[in-house]
Parts: sequence; C-alpha cells; structure tokens
Amino acid sequence: MLMPVLSSMEIPPDPVKRKALFSFTKKARSVNLFMDYMLDMLLLPYGTTSEVRPGQGASDGLIAPPGMSEYALKRVTGENPLSPEGLEKAKVGIVKLLGADVFPEEDVVCHLVIASSDTRHSVAGCADMELRKISGSVNWNKPEVILKLYGLFRGTLLSKEKEAVINAEHKRTPANTRIKLKILPFLLKSREAANQLPYAIQVIFDCLYGTNTNLKLKSMAVQFVYHLCTSCTDIKMAPVGPVLLSGMTKVIADLSEESKLRGLAFVAVGRLCKLLPALAVRDIAMVQSFFDLLPKESNENKLAIQEAISLIAPAFKELTAPSLFLVEALVMSNIEASEPLRRMMALHFADVVFLPNNLSSRYCMLLATGDVSEEIRNEALQLIHSAVGLNATKPQILDKSADEKLFPSFVDMLSFIQTKAESRLSSNAKVIVGTHTLPFNAAAFEQIIIYLHMCLMYGAGELPDIESATSMKAQAPTMAVYVRQLLCNKEADTAGENAVHIYLLLIQQFLSTTRNSLVMMCLLELVAVACDQLAMQFVDKLDWLQNFMYSGQLEMREHAAELFGIVVAVGLNGPKIEHVLEKLVKNIKEKSLEIQHGSMLAVGYILQKWAASPVKKNIALTHVQEAAKSIAVLLSSRNDVLVFAACTSLGELARSLPLPLPPGELDSKDSSLATTAAVVNVLFAKLTSSQESNAIKEKAINTLAKLCVVDNSFPWRRQILEKLLDSQPKQVEINFATGDALMSAALGSKSPYNRDVWTQTEKDYLTKSLSSEESDYLPWLLEQLLKTYTISSNPLVRQCACVWLLTVVSKVGGHKAVSCQLPNIQTSFIGLLADSDELTQEIASKGLGLVYDKGDEQTKQLLINELLNTLMTGRRKIQEVTGETRIFEEGALGKAVTGDGNLSTYKELCGLASHLNQPDLIYKFMHLANHHAMWNSRKGAAFGFSIIANQARDQLEPHLSKIIPRLYRYQYDPNVKIQQAMTRVWNALVPDSNKMVDTFMQEILQDIISNLTNNMWRTRESCCLALNDFLRGRPLDGVVKELPTLWEILLRVRDDIKESVRIAAEICLLTLARVCTKMCDPNYGKVGIDAMQLVLPVILQNGVRNTLPEIRSLSLSVLVKMSKNAGPLLKPHIAVLVTALIESLSELEPQMANYFSLHAADSQDTLDKLDSARLTASKLSPMMETINLCVQYVDAEVLSELVPRMCDLIRCGVGLGTKAGCASFIISLTVHTPQELPPHAGKLLKAMLTGLTDRNATVRKCYAQAIGHLVKCAKEANVDKLFTKLKRWYMDKEDACLRLAVAYSFQAISRNAPDVIKTHAVQALPLAFFAMHSTCHETKGLSNDEQAIWEEVWRESTPGTEGGIRLLLPELVEITKAGLDSNSWLVKAQAAASMETIANKMMGNLDGSHLSLLLDALLKGLASRTWDGKDALLKAVAAICTNSKNHLASETDQPSVDLLLNAILKEARKEKLTYKIEAIKTAGILLYELQVDRFQEFSDIVFPILQKDITSSLQESESDEEWPNKKLKQTLQYDVQSVAYEALGKAWPCVQETQDKYQEDFSTLLASRLTATTWKVQLSLLRAIQGFIDRSLLLERGDLKDIPYKQQVFTKVFSKIIPPICQCLGIVWYTGVRTEALATLEKLVARLSTANQLSLLTVELNSQLMESLTVMAADSQPELQHRAAELRQHLT
Repeated sequence: MLMPVLSSMEIPPDPVKRKALFSFTKKARSVNLFMDYMLDMLLLPYGTTSEVRPGQGASDGLIAPPGMSEYALKRVTGENPLSPEGLEKAKVGIVKLLGADVFPEEDVVCHLVIASSDTRHSVAGCADMELRKISGSVNWNKPEVILKLYGLFRGTLLSKEKEAVINAEHKRTPANTRIKLKILPFLLKSREAANQLPYAIQVIFDCLYGTNTNLKLKSMAVQFVYHLCTSCTDIKMAPVGPVLLSGMTKVIADLSEESKLRGLAFVAVGRLCKLLPALAVRDIAMVQSFFDLLPKESNENKLAIQEAISLIAPAFKELTAPSLFLVEALVMSNIEASEPLRRMMALHFADVVFLPNNLSSRYCMLLATGDVSEEIRNEALQLIHSAVGLNATKPQILDKSADEKLFPSFVDMLSFIQTKAESRLSSNAKVIVGTHTLPFNAAAFEQIIIYLHMCLMYGAGELPDIESATSMKAQAPTMAVYVRQLLCNKEADTAGENAVHIYLLLIQQFLSTTRNSLVMMCLLELVAVACDQLAMQFVDKLDWLQNFMYSGQLEMREHAAELFGIVVAVGLNGPKIEHVLEKLVKNIKEKSLEIQHGSMLAVGYILQKWAASPVKKNIALTHVQEAAKSIAVLLSSRNDVLVFAACTSLGELARSLPLPLPPGELDSKDSSLATTAAVVNVLFAKLTSSQESNAIKEKAINTLAKLCVVDNSFPWRRQILEKLLDSQPKQVEINFATGDALMSAALGSKSPYNRDVWTQTEKDYLTKSLSSEESDYLPWLLEQLLKTYTISSNPLVRQCACVWLLTVVSKVGGHKAVSCQLPNIQTSFIGLLADSDELTQEIASKGLGLVYDKGDEQTKQLLINELLNTLMTGRRKIQEVTGETRIFEEGALGKAVTGDGNLSTYKELCGLASHLNQPDLIYKFMHLANHHAMWNSRKGAAFGFSIIANQARDQLEPHLSKIIPRLYRYQYDPNVKIQQAMTRVWNALVPDSNKMVDTFMQEILQDIISNLTNNMWRTRESCCLALNDFLRGRPLDGVVKELPTLWEILLRVRDDIKESVRIAAEICLLTLARVCTKMCDPNYGKVGIDAMQLVLPVILQNGVRNTLPEIRSLSLSVLVKMSKNAGPLLKPHIAVLVTALIESLSELEPQMANYFSLHAADSQDTLDKLDSARLTASKLSPMMETINLCVQYVDAEVLSELVPRMCDLIRCGVGLGTKAGCASFIISLTVHTPQELPPHAGKLLKAMLTGLTDRNATVRKCYAQAIGHLVKCAKEANVDKLFTKLKRWYMDKEDACLRLAVAYSFQAISRNAPDVIKTHAVQALPLAFFAMHSTCHETKGLSNDEQAIWEEVWRESTPGTEGGIRLLLPELVEITKAGLDSNSWLVKAQAAASMETIANKMMGNLDGSHLSLLLDALLKGLASRTWDGKDALLKAVAAICTNSKNHLASETDQPSVDLLLNAILKEARKEKLTYKIEAIKTAGILLYELQVDRFQEFSDIVFPILQKDITSSLQESESDEEWPNKKLKQTLQYDVQSVAYEALGKAWPCVQETQDKYQEDFSTLLASRLTATTWKVQLSLLRAIQGFIDRSLLLERGDLKDIPYKQQVFTKVFSKIIPPICQCLGIVWYTGVRTEALATLEKLVARLSTANQLSLLTVELNSQLMESLTVMAADSQPELQHRAAELRQHLT
C-alpha cells in the first residue's frame, strides 16, 4: 500500500521534522523488514509477475529475477503487480525516501547501488545523485555493508550443511551484469572487501569465467586482484595466491582475450609475485616466458610486461645458490638479445636481484655499457657507478667487515672476465679492430677496465673516485699497499700476482686499438704504485708508450709522459737514460706542439724519478743542465700548453734536486732564462700578469713553492714568500693554491712536495717531517698573517689571509709554531667572522672549527662565549677607520659626485657630505654601515657556530633558552645569505627541529611577538615569516592566550610601510587564520571556546572595522571560515558577527558594479536587471552563507541583543548588498525562529517600513518580501498598524515608486502569509481593489506590473471578483468615495475606475444607499474643471446608469435622471476633444439606457460638430499652439464625429413628436456624410442608421388610413438613406463597412417584414437594393455572399 504513494509523499526539508515524522529509530525490527522490502522492490524488473509462465509446471516453481528469491518475488508482486510505469514511480519514491536522511547511510547504500543500475533513467539518475552525496562519508570498511554487497553479487551460496536449513524459495539468485558493474567499484574502494578472501575469490573468478561476463567485468576483476595485493597481508594471501596466479596466467595464455585485459593480467601477476615471492621462485619459466613475449606483444602490453618483470624481480633477491644460477642464466641469455626491451629488462633484473658484488650481474651490466641503444648504455653506466657515483666528492675509508660489499673482489672479477673474454674470442661475439681481435667492443671494454680499477681500489679499502687524475693520485698510496700485497703473494695463492699482470695485459690490449686517457691513467697508477716490480715490463715498449706521449689528446700525453718517465728512470741504466734525454731534448726544440709537450713532460718526470730513486744511476750533469735549460726557455712561450708543461717539468725537477742552473741575480734584467734567478723572475711575472690564465698562475705558484723545498739553502726563499704574500689574488682557486704554496715554501725540506705522491700520503709525510727540529719560515709566516694581513683594511687582503691561515692550520696544525699561536689564530678568525665578505666568513668559520679541535677546554669555552655574544648582539671588534677604509661595497651607494669612482671609502663619503653641505650625513652613513656590519657579524658568527655546534653541544646546553628563539627567527631573515648561515647553525645545533621548537615554544613566541614591531624592517619581516612557520603543523593549545595579541599586531604590521613586510604579514595572517579556524571547533572543547572568545572580538574590532580594504577583506574571509567551523560556539557572538557580515556585503562588492548601477543603466529595466544580478551575487557570497549558518543558532536570548542591532542596520545601512542582506536575514529568522520572534516583530516591521521608501527598486522589493514573511510572526496590533500605514501611504502620496513598494508588500503578504491578509481583509483588500485600477494612467509613471500585482493580491485573497465585491461592498464604496474626495486627480480617476468595476460586476445589485453615495460623489467630481483622467468619472457614471437603471427610476432618494443628464450634457459641451469624445459617448449611453428624450438638446450640442468641415477647421487653427501636430487633431476630430454619430443613433428617441421634427434632418445628415468620410466614421454612421431604424416609428405596424402618409414620409426619408447604404456595399477595400451596411439593410428589411410594410419600398428603391445585393453575391467573403443571397431572396 505504501510503495505506490512514496513518490507523491511530501518529505519535510527540516531534518528534525523528517525524523519526527517517520520515527524509524524506535521500530528497529519493522525498519529491517521495510528495508528488505524496498530492496526487493528495487531489484524487481519491469513487467515481472509472480505467475507461472506458460509451459512451466507448477512443480518447477518460479524463476526469480537476478538478485531476488522466489519468496521475495511473490512478496513484492502479490496478486496485483504494479505496471512498469507504476513500478518506476514506486522506485523513484523509494530512492527519494532513502535519500531523505531518515535511515543510517550504511543501511541505504546497498539499496542506492542497486537503484543506480536500474534500466529506467529516472530511477538510476536519482539514485546516482543520492549515492554521490553519501559515498564520501560511508564507511566502506564496515563488514555488514561489504557482506551485503557480496550477497547481492553472488546470490545465496551455502555449504551443504546450511543448504538444508534454508528454504529453497528463500535462496537469492546472483545479480545481473548491470548490478555487478555497479557493485564492483565500491568493492574496489574497500579494504574490508579484500580481506573477505573467499568471497573475493568467488567474485574474481565469476567475473572472469562466469556465464554473463563481459570485458568491463573482466577488467574490474583483474583490478580487484590489484586491490587484494594492496590491501591483504602476505600471510593471508599465501593460500589463495597460487589460485589467483593460475587465473591470471590463464588470461594471459588466452590470445583471444582483449589486448588491454591481458596487459592488466601481466601487471596483476607482477603484483602477486611481489607480495608472494615464492610464486615467482617456483616458476622461473614464467619469467622467461615474459621475456619471450616482449617482442611479440603490442606496445601497450610491452609496457605492462616491463612493469610485471620489474615487480617480479625483487622476488628473487633471497635465492640460494642453485636457483640463483638459473636467474643468472636468465639474465645472461637476455642481456645480448636482439630485442632492446629484453636487454633493458635483463639489465634491470641484474640490478634488482643480485648484490653489488655478484660477478655475473656486474658482467652483464658491463656488457650493456657497450649496447647499441643509448638508453641501455646510459642505464648500465648509471648502475655500474651507482655505488660511488661518477661525481664522488670525498673518498672515504671503508669498513671491510661490512656485510654488503659494494664491489666484487678484484681477483674474482678479473678471473670471471678473463674466462668470459677467452670464450668470446672463440665465438661470434668477438670484435675485430684492424689487426687486433678483442673480446668486447670498445665502449664495454673501457668500462670493464675502469670497473676493474674500481674493484682494485675498493679491495684496497677506499671508495674509488675516478672523477679526475688528481683524485686518483690522491688515492694511489692506498692502492699501492694492496697492489704490493697482491704482487708479494700475501693472499691465499698466487692468483693475486697473476691478476695484476692479467689486468695489465687487458689494459694494453685495449690501448692497442683505442686511445683513452682514463684507461691510460689506470695503467699509470698501477705501474707507479709498484714501479720497482712492474716498470720493467714496459722497458721494451718505450716506443709504444711514445706513441701515446705524442697523441693529440692533452690528458693522454700527460699520463703517457709520466708513465714513460717512470719506466725510463726505473728500468734503464745511466747511459740509456742519457740517450733518452738527448733525444727528448732534441724533440723539445722541434716545432711540433704535441712532440714538444710530451717530450718536455717526460724529461721532467724522468729527472724527478731519477733524482728521488734510492738507487743512484750516474748521469752526466751536462745532460741534466741541458734538459733544464731547454725547459726553462719555454717558460716564455706564447703557447699556454707549453708554458704549463714547462712549469710542471721544472716543478717536478725542483722538488727532487736543486735546479741545475747557475744562480744568477734576482735583480738582474737577464731574459735568457739561463739562470735560476731568471726562472724565478719569469714565474713572478706570470704570477702578477693580468694576461695569464688562472691555470698558468696556479702552476707558476706551485712551481715557485717547489723551488724552495729541496733544501733550506735556497737563496730566494724569503723573497718568494713575500712575493706570494703580496700577490693577493682575487680568484679563490688561486688563493688556496697560494696558501698551499706559502705553507710548503715556509716548511722547506719538511714540505709534503718532497714525498712520493704515488706511495706516501701527505698526512703521513707531514707527521714524520714535522717532528724534525730543523728550523723553517713558518713562525715568520704566521706572524705576518696575524699582525698584518688579517687586520688589513682591504677586504681582499683579509680574505686572502683568512684562506692562507686556514691552510696552515688545517695542514700543519701540529707544528710547534701553530700550537703556540693558537689563541691569536682564534682571535683572528673571530674577527674575520664579522667581515662583509661571505667567503671570508665561511672560511673563518671553518678555521674556528679547526682551532676548536686543537684547543684545550679553556680555549673552547672562550670561543663559545665569544660566538654567542656576537650571534645575540651583533657586536664585533672595533676596527680603526682611516681615509681609505672601505665602509660600503663598491656600487652600493652609486657613483661619486664627480662621476668617476664609487662611494665606498670613508674619505669618499666625507667628500660627499662636504659637497652637499650636510656634515651630519656622514653619521647617517656610518649608522647605516654599522647596521650592515652588525648583521654581517651575526652571519659570520653563524658560520662559526655551525662548525663547532656539533662538537660543543654540552657546553651550549645552558644557553639554549637564549639561542633557540633568536636562532629560530634568524632563519627567516630577508637576506638569503644570512638565512642560509643561520639555517646551517640551526641544523648543526638542533637534531630534532620539531621537538626543540615544542620544548621552547613559549620562549620562541614571546621573542617573535616582542620583535614584530621592531624598528628594523628586516626584523619585522623575519618575525612574520618565522611566525608563519611556527604556527604550522604543531598543536598550539598552550599559546591560545596569545592569539588576540598576534592578530592585533599582525593586522597592524599588514599596513607596514615596507612592501615585503606587508606581504610577509599577509602570509602569516593567512596561516594564523587557518590555525584559528581549526581551533575554533566544538570538538576542541574548552580550547575551542576560549579561542573563539578571544579571537572573534579582535577580528571584528580591529579587522572588520579597519580602514584598509585589504585588511577588511582578509578579516571577513577569516570570519566566514571560522563561522563555518565553529558551529554552536558562534551563539554568544551572533549579534555582532551577523551585523558585521551584513555590512560587509556592500563593502566587499566590486566598485565596478556600483559604478555601473549609477552610470551605465540607461533605463529602469536595465537597472533592475543589473541590481538583480548584484543581489544574486550577494546571496551566493561566503558572507551570506555564513549569515545563513548563524541563523540556526539564534534563540530568544540572542534575539534580544540581535534585534536592536538589526533595526539600526536596516535604517542606516548603506549599499544594495547590505540592505538586501538585512531583508534576507529577517526572512531566515521568520523561518527558523517563528516562536521566539513575535515579541520583536513590531520593531522589525517598523524598521523595515523605512526601506519601502528607498530610491532603489530592488531594495524596496527585498524589504517588501521581508515584510511579507515577518507579518506571520507579528502580533495583530502590529499588523493593523502596518496595513493602516500602507493604506495611508498609497492614498495620500502620489509617489509612483512608493505605491509600487506598497504593492510589492501586499503581494509578499498574500504569497507568504495568506491567512494574515484574509484575517485583515477589511483593511487590506479594499485597497487592493482600489489599487488594481491604476493602469489607466500610465502617463503618470506607474509600472505596467502594478496592476498585475494588485490583481494577484485581490484574486488570491477573494473567492472571485464578484464575490469579493459583495463581501466588501461597504468598504469598497467607502474607499472609492474617499478617492473621489481626494485632491489628487490620479486618485479621483482611480476611484472612478473602481466604481465602474463595482457597477459592472454587481449588475444592478447595488442597493440604494450605496448607489446614492456613488452618484453623489461622481456628480460632485463632474462639477469640477476638466483634468487629465476625468473621463474615468464619465465611464463610471455610464456603468452605474447602465447596470442600475431600474434603481434610478424607482428610488426616490437617488439623484434624478434629469440631474444626471444635465451634468453629462454639460460635460459634452467642454472644448477638450479627448474629454468631449468620452462625454458624448456617455451621453449617448445614458439617453439610450434611460430612454429619455433629450434629442433636441443633444443635437444642439452634436450637430454643429458634425456639420463643421474638418479641413476648414484645421486651416482656421493653424496658429493654434495647442495642436502643433495637425494630423493628431484631425484624427481626434474624426474620432469626435465617429462617437457623435454613434451617440446620436443611441439618443434617437421613440417619441413621435421628436421623430417627426428631426427625422428628415437626421436622415439627411446621416445620408450625406455616409459616402464622404473615413471608413471608421462610416461604421459609426451605419450604426447610427441602425439605431434610427430600430426606434423609427415609421416602421411600426399602423392603421390602414396612415399608409399613404407613411408611404410619403418613408419614401422621403429612406430614399436618402438606402442609396448610400447600397453604395457602401460596393466598397471593396473595407470588409467591415460592407458587413455593417449589409446588417443595416437586414435590420431595415426585418422591421418592414415584421410590420408587414415591405410595400413601402418603392420600385426604384427595391431595384437599387436588388442590384446591390446581386453584386454582393460575388463578394470575397463567403459569409457576406450567403447573407446577401438570403436578403435578396427575402426581398423577392
């Protein structure tokens, strides 16, 4: 019974009323039954019945539709099943009920899923919409919901035990395909669905292999497998994994399946294997099949297979040896396959599956580095070098005990490669290059050698670094130990020695075909670290090495020359060395650059190695001198390559033996370069030359230092040191090289330059050499740096000194001189921290770190205190200012006054101040400079602090409460460099940032608040940025009390003079807004209440009322968001909040909209449309949304405070948005608080009335709507006052806009409170009736819509017009009489129109008293002068007399007929044409209706008008200014004639005497004008003739004795009338004239026939009539033809 009517049920919009209406929560069992029934209804297909189908036995039972049971089918269909249309309506009703929020969401979601799959769009669309609403909030992991979905999907599937318990007719069938497609997406969203594994497996296989499946279901089934892999644990999936895997492989194997489905299945296999690795391990053949399928599948499936293989690969990580061999074979078989994808996936497999020290996988990767595909090559290179990276920065000593090795053993890897190489040489894989046969291509071979070098270095215990030759040299001493161990057979067997030699052979084999500098470097390093054992192998290959030494590659020449030098010096005896030197010196003098370069380097390396060799070989000094001279000469070469090589060779020579040249004089001008002094001078020149490159300068510095290290007796050692100190290079690289050179030159023979770079580290050498008591120049160097250079006024000198000092401390910190000067060094570094140069600061900070390491406890504590003081205060060491002291950086203040030079030094600033005659300007400059210096000090202290923070954590612990707040704020300094420095300190000092901030939360916040208004803009900006970060991502319950302070200060800072500060403050305000919005939540308990109480007043007071538009906008936005989140917490603040938001509706409206409203609207209609659009935008604004949200929390307590504020705002509010918002809010109050509002409704009504006088039509309409709602809650007295006020406004004021506002108010009351208007009908409805007659005077500016509005009010509030008039007749008469007594002509006319309607509708039922009142008032009105609209009085008189003529004749107390006629005839004599027309028409109506003979008097008025020629009258009035438009006057005069003729016809009396007197003249007048006027006048004439014929006594039946007289008079009269009428029958242009003429003749013949007087027609007249009617028989109008034929027949 309920189902069919659900769709028609009205469900209350209020949730509380809905729940109260249904009360489902109290009847749980009934609700369950009802829900089941609705589910079955939704499952029921259209057109299904419970009858047994034909051909089906009764014993077979019913066939239940999908998802239903037999019992359910019988229950929902019954004996009278619904029609398909009825079932559709029932389903729509069910869906609407389910979506009405009367049931829990989890209970209705299954029903909606079923309904969304319905075959009818109306049901499915409605269910889909409801499902979207709740799908986000439904708990899809609730077991009850998921089991219900599974039950619908599968039907009833029970075990054999349970099957016997359940009746067969209660078993549900599985769902159909449409329902399954709707259920599966929701199962894919649920983790619980995945954990119901038995059901999930059934669903998957049903979708894949069921009877009614399709591609979409299969795809979803595979996606369900994904979902299982994601949501289930491996333990839970283990039992079903093989089943799922077999299902997926079956899909893959079935080539008839869609390609897309197979691609999904590939990925599903990968995910299964990733979750359950054992599945893949047990079936490696499956993986191989995937590799085999790669070339055969489509592009999309190739990507799927790639993803599958990538997912499967990790499954093989834990394999043991036997299975691992199979995987190695798999990779090996695919790494050189023809298909690039197979090779790429094999490479990926090798990387993922195997450890970095696996031989086979690394070999495969090395092969891939020579792949033809660039993508594979790059990937392989990245994987090979992934352990260290191609750009490894710092080699580190490795822990050999670590479990995971980054590289395989060098010996094992080399042996494996050797085995593979030998097998490849005997196969087709070999590579032939010229006459050489290689096992690998060049690219792979190169990487194999490099990788073996990395393995060798890793075996030595250091992470390999092959970035450059320098880095490889730095690691060589470590390798030397390992290589010597291998060569000395200190490992298990002799494989190590063999490995080294095999590696050498591989390198030689590669270099024989390809020239590669990196491989040559590997060869050089290997030979150099064990030259005494390996160099001899290359003695017979010197020519081979010389080929590389003269190569076109620069690096190749350098490495080959050094290797050549080592082999010659170690492997040859003295005479052979001399021979080689002679040949090389000769080559140096040749012109070939490559030969010169290679030979020169080789000479230097030979002599260095010979001199440093412990085995002395005799070489003639002349050969050495000749070689040195030939090299020195090239120092002056113009070729940088040769100069660089000459410096290198001389340096190598000088670090092992004194330069074999005559000493010479340093001051000499000798340019022959034949002496040591000349060499030094050339090097000095290159050092200071601006034309030399940085590389040359750096090498020259290095060479100068090496000249000083052989022995301490070098004569110009002091001069070299001074020259290096004075060089002060700007380039940082050269600066560090200079520092290194200064240290080495000062140390002399203790310098690390004296060591063998291949076998001895710098650290080890210095440790040994510094223990010597031999004197050096280091104390002198330190004194110069500390006392002269670090305190220089030149920033560049300070930077250089800082670098040099750092070099000395870092490299020879253990020197006695450095230890003694450690306090002074610390002081210098601290002073340099305050330098303006960032590099200087950073280097000084690193120096302080070194000093801290080397100092004692007292020194460390002093250092920490000094740094803390500088960091907190910014104070620094006072610096003496001279004229040349640089105060600002160059360009910071622009150019000098003269235009040349910058304003930077103290002297230049003083000059500017004097030039401008403002001596005080210099103090401002110095203050500004001190400001920058202070921040530079802080930044420098930060650099130093970051270095020692990690080491001095315990000492810093007591100071953290001071450091952390400042440091937190400094991290956000606007200067990026200071910011970075402070962040570095923070990171060094704070291990856990969040924990530290939480610990010092109060201190940090107080520091920020106190500095938010600091007089320095950068401090204010940093505080805003720091606060922004502070407020995000952490609980702030403990700082709730500070929120008002933050709002107040930030709103002030938002108006800062500095733009960047304003931007930062706005960002911080937005964050603070989000925090406050989150905290102002009822769920926060007392914290939420406190936050709301504290924050809201501040925003309302300081934000909303702020003069800055941006702040107001931001504050209102915050209010909106907070209000949405606060809920009940709003209640205490609603009064203030709502008024503020309503005011903001206008304040935040775009100014352009207001401008358009004032200027762009060219008409009222356009303005109304524009205002309507503005109003719509205002209603959709977030502010209005918040206002509507606040309404639900309004109660009596809130209203007592809210109503006075609203009344003030209604009266004083400005702007369309605010006024309309007030009206809208009042309407909302009437809806939500109808019980609490009545005590305040009177005040609100009084305030709303003021809005009806607003000049904006839209505002008036809004206020009227509000009044219409408000009267529902108002008291009777208030409503009476309202109607009285509105009536007085309407009757007394002539303002058209105000009248329209009154109309809107009545309309709103009628629509929204019909009971109120019916209760006060006596007050309201007479005015409505009166006002609905206002459109007769549109010229007064009244709207065309006003009549329609009033008519609607009258129509909706009365039982009909006649009924309403009868019920309210006394009141209507009263108001119309009052209207006629009004001083307003408009009101008089309106009252007359109302009287006319009353008379017409009452149809003579007016009683005497009312009639007397109306007529007296009308006569009184007619007695006045003529005014616009007075014709309405005439119409009213005509209507009354027409409908109440019987009362006029019978009542004695009524005005007499003569009195009425006299008044009307008097009006007919008025000159105003428009009025005269109506007066004549009214007179004609009265004379006709009252049957009074006043024809003589009336004709005296009318005949002069009719007899006067219109054209001549126009000519007479040419100068008449009243009628400037002649055509208009002519039209009016024709109208006068038309009305006059018609009125004469009506006034023609049935009095014999009058007829006898005027019939001839009258007929003559009518006949003469009939054919000589316009067609409109002709129609009036014909109607007048008809009136004449109707009342003519000639046509009455009379005595026989009167026939001759009648004949005579008839002939005389009608012989004039009939011819023109016949003539009118022939006017073909005007059908109306012909029709009216024919009607006239018909009337004449009818009267003659009735009186039996047809004989009065003479033969001539009869002939005319017949002739005219004959012509009419051919008329174009069929009706006229028929009527003419009938009349003609009648006459004959």
